[in-house]
Amino acid sequence: MDNKDIEKIMNQIYPGLTHYVRDVDLDKKHINNYKVGNIIYEKAFVDTTCKIGKLNKTTRYSIFSNQAVELNTIADKKYQNNWGLCLIDRNSAFKILDIYEYNNKTLITLLHIPLELSELLRNVSTNLDDQIINTARSRFEKSFNDKTFIELDDEWYTRLKFPLGMSDEGILFNKPE
Repeated sequence: MDNKDIEKIMNQIYPGLTHYVRDVDLDKKHINNYKVGNIIYEKAFVDTTCKIGKLNKTTRYSIFSNQAVELNTIADKKYQNNWGLCLIDRNSAFKILDIYEYNNKTLITLLHIPLELSELLRNVSTNLDDQIINTARSRFEKSFNDKTFIELDDEWYTRLKFPLGMSDEGILFNKPE
C-alpha cells in the first residue's frame, strides 16, 4: 500500500464522525470478551442515540461512526425526537479502541469501520484514534454529572439489552460473509 491508498482508507472512516451511545447492563463475562484492538462484528441493526446524558446502566458503548442514519424524522411519532434514534446497518464491523473503567462503570469505545477493511485495520492505529478515545473518556466522566434523558425509557433500554458483537452467551460473532 502506498500513501494514496492509506489516505483513501482514512477518508472513508474519519471524516464526519459523529458520537453515539448505547447504554446497557453487561456483566464482567461479556466485558472481558472485548479486547482493545480487536474487531467485532454485529449481525443485527445497531440502535444508538445521539442523546448523550447520564449513564443509567453498567456499561456504555461509545460509538463513533460516519455511517449511522438518524431516524428522528422518519421514526414513529411516539419516538420522533424523543429517543434520538440513530441506526447503524446490520453486519457492521467495529474496532475496539478503548475499554475504560470509571466509578464502577465501563466505557467501551468503538470505531465503526467498513466491513471490507476490517482485517486490514486490525493492527492499524492513528493519532485520530487517540483523539476519539480522549473525547469518549471525557464525555463519559462528564456524564456522571449530566441529566438523565427521561425519553430514554424502559422500552428504549429493552431494545438495547443485548451485547454488541456477541451472543447472549458471550460467543463472539464471526465476520459476515
